[in-house]
Amino acid sequence: MTIGKIKGSTLLITCGMMLLMAVGFILFADSASAHGYIESPKSRAYLCKQGENINCGPVQYEPQSVEGPGTFPKFGPPDGQIAGAGVFPDLDVQKVDRWKRVNLKGGKNTFQWHLTAPHRTTEWKYYITKKNWDPNKPLSRDALELEPFCYINDAGKKPSTTVTHECNVPTDRSGYHLILGVWEIDDTQNAFYQVIDVNLNNGDSGNGGTKDPDNGDTENPDNGDTEDPDNGGTEEPSKGSEWKAQVSYQVGDQVTYQGKTYQCRQSHTSQTGWEPPKVPALWKEEKKVQSHEAEQERSFWEKLTSYFGWE
Repeated sequence: MTIGKIKGSTLLITCGMMLLMAVGFILFADSASAHGYIESPKSRAYLCKQGENINCGPVQYEPQSVEGPGTFPKFGPPDGQIAGAGVFPDLDVQKVDRWKRVNLKGGKNTFQWHLTAPHRTTEWKYYITKKNWDPNKPLSRDALELEPFCYINDAGKKPSTTVTHECNVPTDRSGYHLILGVWEIDDTQNAFYQVIDVNLNNGDSGNGGTKDPDNGDTENPDNGDTEDPDNGGTEEPSKGSEWKAQVSYQVGDQVTYQGKTYQCRQSHTSQTGWEPPKVPALWKEEKKVQSHEAEQERSFWEKLTSYFGWE
């Protein structure tokens, strides 16, 4: 075999390997870009991208990448890591006043996904938190109604880059709840997870939390200005009384806690862990400020007594 033939064979093998690597890279890139997020109502991850949720970590640059093991709820991310799909732990932080919320009314609602590139799809599922869920604990299966309130079977078809679903959101609960959207992929063993923080307004009891007074960005703005209903079996506070759990507080109520006075900012039923200093979304500390008139009167008498030398 001549040196020229050896060089030609080596070059051919090298080119073939490079071609295979290029094809593999293209296939991988197509799979890696095949992600998506819920843009309406705005999901937690999407609000991170928009800068309305802060301190989100890297998901703010790639809300479409909240991907984890599929076949939820039998499998999937472990409890406490569902919101971040096991890859974005910042999304798993769960406190009553941590995330910006969108206002939503029960009944027919449209959920819209934005897919950066579509996967063949098995199914889409939507879950909601139970009436008595704890908004101060990371999302777990125990906190969710494990029967989806909305289910769409795509039987392996490839969706477009914009996907909309008409779903009937439960009307038997109000207040702060989480909606979990799951996109189950047909050509992989994974799924994409999107949590939506909502102020659900149905005018009934069953609150899992409270409305957030600072969240002006809403999908249904007409639904965000009603007070939470009376929850039955709770105490009615007296003016200026000491804060207690399981009391139905209304906007404007005043309480004392650890020697300080607070005013209620949003109607709610108090719970252990929601003490006034811990939830500024619910309670505003009242500062004792001397009125302008009183200050003027004090200044006048100080000048007068000084002029006449009175004690």
